[in-house]
Amino acid sequence: MKYSDFANKNSTYMKTWTMKNLPNLDYWITDIDLFIRSINGCCMFIEIKSRNAKMPTHQKIGYEFLDHMATCANNGYFYSPTLNRDIQISYFGKHVLTFENTSFANGKAYWNGKVITERELIDILSFKADCVECFRSCTN
Repeated sequence: MKYSDFANKNSTYMKTWTMKNLPNLDYWITDIDLFIRSINGCCMFIEIKSRNAKMPTHQKIGYEFLDHMATCANNGYFYSPTLNRDIQISYFGKHVLTFENTSFANGKAYWNGKVITERELIDILSFKADCVECFRSCTN
């Protein structure tokens, strides 16, 4: 089983379970396709759409909710018990990656509505030129 099949199966199960078992109080459930972060606290949310799909309204609002919380935390610090140190939050926003078909191999890709190459996406997701990593110095 591919990860995407596993994730979709679990996501569908939980959406169905929630609709069946929680009171009907207008719940909206959405999965987060990617929360990407560097060891030094650079992070962003990314929704991935294939076949030029658009985000439904409830999903847009969910991402706006997360974006607001992350924006409020931007440039702040939080203590990570796992790393036993503070991490500065450098938030790089919420984004939509849309594939014309399903990948770079079979069509164009769009980053927030603008055409993007695979190389450009690699640079963005690597926080290239935006976030200096300090893995050795931060973890020694």
